[in-house]
Parts: sequence; structure tokens; C-alpha cells
Amino acid sequence: MLTPFFLAGIGLHLDLRALAASETLLLTALIAVVAVISKVVGCGGGAMRLGRAYALHVGAGTAPRRGVGMVVAQIGLRMNVLSGGVYYAVVLVAIVTTLLGPVMLDAAFRGVSRHRTRPPGKFSIG
Repeated sequence: MLTPFFLAGIGLHLDLRALAASETLLLTALIAVVAVISKVVGCGGGAMRLGRAYALHVGAGTAPRRGVGMVVAQIGLRMNVLSGGVYYAVVLVAIVTTLLGPVMLDAAFRGVSRHRTRPPGKFSIG
């Protein structure tokens, strides 16, 4: 219920001029690449026993980074332990990975039947 207010508060702290700095954009790209790869490998690795395709589905589904990183960044900014550039990079990573999530899931599920929901005979959920 309070999420829109939280996100609006984050938006109020953003200075669009700082987003144009090449250092901030480079840091954002680096963090985003590491964040996506770590989720795909880490979470997908945990699902590897279900097969490579399912591991990719899980990894792609968990790749978006949203609230926790932005909460930590906002606390760090208020405590003056994060610079504005790092704060903006974390916020941008949350936005970029959130936008990449559906694209990655679409690619991961390309060619999969919509009616198959479980790996056959390997694992039963619920």
C-alpha cells in the first residue's frame, strides 16, 4: 500500500544531471550486468536439478532487482555513506533489471508449450 509513496520519495531525491555523468552510467552498466548474471547463475543453479531450461526460467524470473536495493541505497544516502552517483546507479539498476525481466522471461520461455507447468517426473510442487 505504501510502495507508491516510497517510490515517489526515491524519485524526489534524483538529480537528472547526475544521471548523465559517464561514471554513473558506467557504474550502472557494470552493476546491472553483475546483478543479472549473479541471479541467473545463482538462482538458476539451484534449479539445475530440474533441467537446464527450468534453471534458465528460474534465473530469468529472479533477475529483476527492485525494492531491497533501493531501500539500502536510500538509507546509505541519508547516512552519507553513499555518494549521489552510487545512489543513482543503484536506482537505475533496479529500473533496468525490472524492465529486462519480462524480456528475459520471454526469451527463456520461447518455444515452451504454455500447457506444460512442471518438469515431467522429476519434481512435484505442492
